[in-house]
Amino acid sequence: MRIQAISLALLMMVLGFGNSVWAQDSKIETGIVAFQAGDFKKAIDALKVGLANTAEVKPKNLPRGYYHLGMASFQLMQQTAQAAQQEGNLEAKAMEISNLLDQAYTSMIEARKTDIEGKWSDKVNKTLNALYFSFVNGSVVGLNQLSVREPGDEVEIEIKEVDEKGNVTERTYKITIYESKRREGLVQIIKATSRAIEIDAAGYMPYDLRGQAYLAKKDTASAYADFKSAVTKFDAKAPERPDIFVAYTFWRMAVIERFHLKNQDLSLATLEKGKSMLEKEYARIQTMKDKYKPEELTKLQSQYQSAMQDLGNFELDILLNAPDKLRDALAKFDAATAKEPNNYIVHVAYAQLLEKVDTVKALSMYEKATKIDGKNYLAFFNLGALYVNLGVAKYKSANAVEKNMELANSLQKQGNDYFRLAFPVLTKALELKPCDSEILKAILDIAIRLSGSDEAMMAEYTKYKKVKSECGG
Repeated sequence: MRIQAISLALLMMVLGFGNSVWAQDSKIETGIVAFQAGDFKKAIDALKVGLANTAEVKPKNLPRGYYHLGMASFQLMQQTAQAAQQEGNLEAKAMEISNLLDQAYTSMIEARKTDIEGKWSDKVNKTLNALYFSFVNGSVVGLNQLSVREPGDEVEIEIKEVDEKGNVTERTYKITIYESKRREGLVQIIKATSRAIEIDAAGYMPYDLRGQAYLAKKDTASAYADFKSAVTKFDAKAPERPDIFVAYTFWRMAVIERFHLKNQDLSLATLEKGKSMLEKEYARIQTMKDKYKPEELTKLQSQYQSAMQDLGNFELDILLNAPDKLRDALAKFDAATAKEPNNYIVHVAYAQLLEKVDTVKALSMYEKATKIDGKNYLAFFNLGALYVNLGVAKYKSANAVEKNMELANSLQKQGNDYFRLAFPVLTKALELKPCDSEILKAILDIAIRLSGSDEAMMAEYTKYKKVKSECGG
């Protein structure tokens, strides 16, 4: 009887274990059926129960279960994000969306680990690739949102204060919740970009985005390491579609090198590399012109010019604060313009450098640049702006000698002459870059300033006032 009792107990254990396995695998099958029917919430619930104890799941069902849990999470994340966007409550759903995306990622990683036979690797890798872009795009959006302060970021709270004698005083304080939201957002961005890097360490974008998040957190060392990785990855494997904005990765590196590492030479070298990479990317755009719409090409050209100017302005700022380097730079640009007489960017950069030391030569360089490329607004704008600055300087000199009426009038006339030289150059810049608010403001300032002594300028003022209105200004 004792032997029979033991045998019965063993039989019950075996039967119990078999039922448990069947129950776990059954839940996985239920989840997969729900996924195929498009009920992603039900699929997730069933699959999570089925995978709660992996020791009781048939080995072949583990990668199946994790893969479908990842897919159901990914699909529900997309549905939730689309609905939130339509309803205008994307921020309220941000954590739910982030958790679903994270669940999709961890599930796919588990699917890869448990896929001993490699049957699911292609599907898993394809999904991880899609998740990579979700992490990257979400981080881009997150960084943009964190740069904007909203009215609700500052709130008032009432606090009752009790002193030693038991007297109660009610005080109202304003507290800013923006910083706490910002810190939480940066943590999420660092987590998302780290996930993207784990999926594909060869891409440059996640490193750059994570570097920006670290920089916003004032973790300069981590930011610099990520920016260096980003430019190395970009140099090794540039994205298929040219990317003008890689220039700003170099710019951010140069900022850290100048202000944190206190190394001007390294900063200047990084800016040079940035300009070189920017030139390569723009050259790639030119070879792929047929793949872009005309308006896309115009936008890319504007982005290229802005990026090149930002790199150049930072370089210029460093050089102007280092006289020995300024002399070397002037000599370098002088040689470069002689060697490359048709290089527009070199002439504009040299003219910008000359503005502080030789305005006559700077005007000449800008004039040459407008002849090299008559369709680029930048040289026209800078030339006009320099004429305006010279005119303003003459007016200041006139004010300083106002008691000497003859000299003051002469200086004001010279100032007006500079404004008249600036006017047609700036109108040409506006023609090349319509509705630019900075150019329009300069044109209107000149027109109103000269209208007292030149009736034609009043007509010009009326004309460009109308242009400004039509541009939405």
